Amino acid sequence: MRTGTAAFLVATAFIALLALAILTVALGVVTALKVHRPDDSDTPPD
Repeated sequence: MRTGTAAFLVATAFIALLALAILTVALGVVTALKVHRPDDSDTPPD
């Protein structure tokens, strides 16, 4: 395997892992924002 090919494969794997990490964080943020907390009521207090 040539040096350029190995570097390309390493860079591709690194970019894929970085994209997966960013996607995981984004999904966690969206889930945290969408979750309905028990102390939040849909009706205003009387």
